[in-house]
Amino acid sequence: MTLLDSIQRDFISVLPSELLSEIFNLAYKDKKPPLIPISRAFLPFQRISLFRHVKINSLPQFQLLIEAYESNSGLGSMVETMEIEHAENEERKSRNDRQLKTFFSTLIHHEQLKLGQGTTSLINLVLSLRIARSDLPQLHTLDFEIPSNWQKPFDSKNYHYLNSYPSLRTLRLTTNVSHLFKCNSRGGEKTKNVKELSLAGINVDNASTLSFIQNFPALESLSLDTLTSHHADYSSLTASLPTSLTSLSLRNKAFFDEYSKPCDEHFPRLVNLEYLYLGEGTFSQNVINSLTQLPNLKTLGFGRGAILGCSRLEELIVGPNRLAHLEKVIFDQVEGKIGWQIGKNSDCLRLHPNHREEPNHLGPGWVVPQFLTAADFTAVAVQALIGQAEKAGILVEGTIRGATEVWDEWCYELAVCEFAYVMEVGNYDELREKNGDEYVEEFKENWELDEFDGMVIDRYAMDECEW
Repeated sequence: MTLLDSIQRDFISVLPSELLSEIFNLAYKDKKPPLIPISRAFLPFQRISLFRHVKINSLPQFQLLIEAYESNSGLGSMVETMEIEHAENEERKSRNDRQLKTFFSTLIHHEQLKLGQGTTSLINLVLSLRIARSDLPQLHTLDFEIPSNWQKPFDSKNYHYLNSYPSLRTLRLTTNVSHLFKCNSRGGEKTKNVKELSLAGINVDNASTLSFIQNFPALESLSLDTLTSHHADYSSLTASLPTSLTSLSLRNKAFFDEYSKPCDEHFPRLVNLEYLYLGEGTFSQNVINSLTQLPNLKTLGFGRGAILGCSRLEELIVGPNRLAHLEKVIFDQVEGKIGWQIGKNSDCLRLHPNHREEPNHLGPGWVVPQFLTAADFTAVAVQALIGQAEKAGILVEGTIRGATEVWDEWCYELAVCEFAYVMEVGNYDELREKNGDEYVEEFKENWELDEFDGMVIDRYAMDECEW
């Protein structure tokens, strides 16, 4: 064999199919594979990757998908996850239940189904006995948005056929209407196979939600989210939650204010908790006293705006009285995003054309992490805490790490834009008015600048960017 033959030889195509399948799984885990065939040998694996996760967001797309499956039933067996929304026309029904049932019957390996707005007929069909007893044998997660025209969306009789799904474990329900999650058990039966329940809606924190939760006697994991509401009050509900729960998430919309309706006094009764995720206002600053009474807690998370001082977090995570079995913390308290940067997006440190519309003359697009809202929750303190946690063998996840990086970039951008603005106007008047004389003197010392004696520097007329 010549050297040229050795170089041109395809070693990948001769790999076992199981290995090739795994390679494609990893290569296209977070993105779609190319639509154009890579090669004849790779075509089967490429097709599987394309159909593994199907996302539909219009009626024409859904019609094309059904037609494709009708002409080639083998495509359905490739699907593992499917998301559908806006897939029906209420004024003109273009499909019948028999056609939809045939469509679902091809999804023999389907594991996760998410149905959003505009899928009422699909939701009704999935909740019916005709599908549950014979189709979707591998379905373990059902996620759908409650149709706005349902009069009694949480009656148990709407869900009792879910017991016929042999693999179903997780149910996620979302409502954008002001429904109470109140269950009427008349005419229904308890859903015994669902172990993980997620409820999202503005009134999910109401005490009446308990009646619906009690319709799932095998429940182990519960996630509650008030979505657009930032004044959640979970206190009455947590006082009565089943003690069998091993996972509990209490979420809401962060407002970074001092609103507080703590429910941590009820945590000690949930002795089996291994996972706990807390939203803003759901706990007091003495939450550590309750958390130390949870003997099995392995994962502790804090959502957006759920600020607990770094000194208290340190006590929980690495202190002498730390949580004995803690393995992971999730820090989502703040988030950030880098916007327009003068050093990367401008010529010769020119301020953005709209800089006067932005605070401190920065460019647009910045999302500044809310580290300024708490004295004992600064970027520096958080970075030190992350280091301590990891040194102690605790896994740290969440948005916080990225937020500290954004904060560092923002602080630098702030200084450079202040410098650029002073150079542009030729005085310190605005800087002095906003921050005081001491700040200006420190600013001049840091940048090694003198007074301008009222002279405005036309830096746009300068040939070189040297000040």
